[in-house]
Formats: sequence, C-alpha cells, structure tokens
Amino acid sequence: MRLSVFALICLSLTACGIWKKGYERISFSQEWDFVLGGGQTDALISEGDTLCEGMDGYRKQFKLSEKDKGKVICLDFERATLNRKIWLNGHWLCPRPDGNASSRFVLTPFLNYGKKENILFVQTDSCAQFNSHRDSDSDIGRNVWLVKAGQVHVDNWGTSITIPVINADKSTVEIETPLKNEASDVIVEVSTRIQDREGKVLYQISSPAEIAAGGKKVVIHTIEMFYPERWSVRNPYLYTAIVEVKVGNELIDSHQTTFSMHSLDSI
Repeated sequence: MRLSVFALICLSLTACGIWKKGYERISFSQEWDFVLGGGQTDALISEGDTLCEGMDGYRKQFKLSEKDKGKVICLDFERATLNRKIWLNGHWLCPRPDGNASSRFVLTPFLNYGKKENILFVQTDSCAQFNSHRDSDSDIGRNVWLVKAGQVHVDNWGTSITIPVINADKSTVEIETPLKNEASDVIVEVSTRIQDREGKVLYQISSPAEIAAGGKKVVIHTIEMFYPERWSVRNPYLYTAIVEVKVGNELIDSHQTTFSMHSLDSI
C-alpha cells in the first residue's frame, strides 16, 4: 500500500500543479543554480550542439516513523532533465544519465528511522554532454514522489488498462496489475472493482496469485461492462478501477487508476 506520498518539486515550480486531497506537498531547497561556460549558455559550439545550460542542486530533509521499518521505500521521478545524481545520507545512489523520462530509486537500505533525519540531495547536470536543442536546462520539471509500500506490492507505475472492445451495449475492459514480492513465497488475493464517477461499485472480480520469493507476477482481470457511459468532449466521463492485494484478510497494497470509455469516433 502506498501509505504516504510526498511531492518534492523545484522551487521555481511551486505555483504549478494540482494536488490531490490527502497528499502532502514538500518543496526542495535549492542549493545552487549556476551556469558554466562563461555565461554562453546558448552559444553554438558545433553544428547541432550547444554549451551546457547549467547545474542544479536540491536538498530535502525528512523523517520516517519507526513503523516504516520493513517497508519498501522508493523515490519516483516523473521527470528530471539530464544526468541525475542522488545522495541519501552520504550514500551515492545509481546515477541516471539523460532525462525527460520517469525513473525510480530504491532508498530502503540507506534510510534512518525515528528521530534521526534523512538528508536527500539531488543534482541535475546538463554540462556532462552536448545538447542538440536549446531547451536543455537542468532541472526537476515534474513531481517527485516518496513512496512507501509493503514487501508484496503493486510494482512500479501501477496498473495498465486497455479496452479492446468498445460497443454501445457491451465493452471489454482488461486490467493488468504487475505485482512484486520482496519477501518469502506468498499467495495473495487480488481483487479489482470498477466504480462510476459517483463512487458506486459497478463490477468486481478477484483471483488468487502465487508469487515466489523475489519474484514478479502479472494478474490480468477481464471485465465486461454493459451499456457503458461513453466519454466525449461534452461529457468527459471517467471510471475508476481500484485494485487491492490481500494476504489472508490483511490489505497489503492498493492502487487506483481512472480510465474512460472512448474511441476515435467519440473525440
């Protein structure tokens, strides 16, 4: 279960974004923001290449409860440009070359719990390589999430939903949920329910899944929806699929995804 989610964003973007109820918003403090190359940040040095746009550093201090011990804790970047380097409590995590793509870093082995603070430092650097476009600044351009999950959890980026058949009287919805087990062998019960936009449960399905220690498993649920509400510009109707993972009667993770019922002819 994603028990706590924090948004860590660049100071220049604090006025942007829509924050969901129950999410806590936290800002990085910007350690530096300087430009190398004598200020010639956009000067062409060869055909198609530009000098570096600069280097940014961001630091965040945070605490974790003793109750968080035993959980898998990760840092998810929606986007950060060019050559991310991350340090947590003095430990250098694996670098991420290039940017403009989402990525995940596992923090669990290096975290402090209780009263002792954690110090997270992120550096983005556009100076390590030449760039072929002008908009190549080094910054964190989207949200960064601190994610807490159980040893058995929905894997990175959650569920995916496809609708292979769309008809006015009946449509087929496929919900694909990747699971990851970072504990011993386990049998889990995976349930999926679909709600309308008022929160009413319309359909529900469940099935068991056996996952080996350290293994992964993809659970696919297929649901036929009768006379679904079609999405349109005038009526942008959204359904919600909620996946829950249980061991026995204990809920260990859940994931929520919105989706719409539309095709090209309804846009």
